Amino acid sequence: MNRDQNEIKFTTPGFISSSFPALGFRPMPLQLLTDDDTLSRYTCKKLSFSESAISNMKEKAIKSGRIGTRQLSKLQLVTAAIWKAFIGVDRVTHGNPRESILFQPINLREKMASSISKHACGNIWGICATKPTILETTIELANLLNDSVTKAVNDYSKVHHDSEQGQTMVLNSILDMTNIPESTNVIPISSWCKFPFYEADFGFGRPIWAVPGTVPVKNSAHLIDDEEGNGVEAFIFLDVKDVPYFEEALDNIFSA
Repeated sequence: MNRDQNEIKFTTPGFISSSFPALGFRPMPLQLLTDDDTLSRYTCKKLSFSESAISNMKEKAIKSGRIGTRQLSKLQLVTAAIWKAFIGVDRVTHGNPRESILFQPINLREKMASSISKHACGNIWGICATKPTILETTIELANLLNDSVTKAVNDYSKVHHDSEQGQTMVLNSILDMTNIPESTNVIPISSWCKFPFYEADFGFGRPIWAVPGTVPVKNSAHLIDDEEGNGVEAFIFLDVKDVPYFEEALDNIFSA
């Protein structure tokens, strides 16, 4: 501010592309939709997986011998079912089976050695991606997801979050996503389970419905615990024309 002239001048940062040269990385395989006309062709569907439905799916898998002694969480079973349904949509769309990869952000708090208090604000996370696969059954996909998460957690547990090795592991988990072939069907699913959304009370009582904000990424899902805490609510973002194929694939999974 110039006191004599009584004028205010604001200085803003200049984002000149030449000052921020590209590093040569390929773009992430996320179809982020921003155009209004494009967004109008997409919808967000809410699916509820009750505790009994998840238990029945697990019981069928145990009886068929597909799980054995392996412990699969409700999150892994629901994630695998949604993944399987997206694979069904992709097969209808492309007319043939394609390799598929599921990736999800994983919380690294208390999984990496860290001097940061567990009550501190902020996120420490990395990407966990499965190997490319053309597996057919939901339980096979759940087992693959379990293997991927177990390996990632085990690898991260060996490093400190503030070490060069730890930071490199996190960055590489993200950069590896840029090396996925364009012909691969990539499914991003994020879990917010164990966050007590339905227990939040700011003086007006607990919420009767909780929902994550819509993230406009094609064929993606966000999961949260249901109100009772034992089931899962899934919010699916997909093309409107693909909804019947997705629902049919999901019905086939739970009726098998």
